[in-house]
Amino acid sequence: MTPRTWVSDYIGRRNTCTILFAMQLGLFLLIPQLAAGGNWGAFEAIVFTMYGGGFATIPAFLADMFGPDNVGAIYGALVPRGAPRRWPGR
Repeated sequence: MTPRTWVSDYIGRRNTCTILFAMQLGLFLLIPQLAAGGNWGAFEAIVFTMYGGGFATIPAFLADMFGPDNVGAIYGALVPRGAPRRWPGR
């Protein structure tokens, strides 16, 4: 069992998602300092790990909120809505 899975079970999925998003926000605000200091690789590794944690945690979080029968429809609508915002960043 990975630490992220254990933490999610211990503190709850809502709190796990909140922590992941807050940490991402903090790191995104630090982009100029990290890029200037040459720590870009560490930044990328942490952010990509958080994206994976979000994609792994959100379906279970949605199941808790809306029931397991609705997860596919909600997650299916959630993921493509963020994609167009990411295209210009390529």
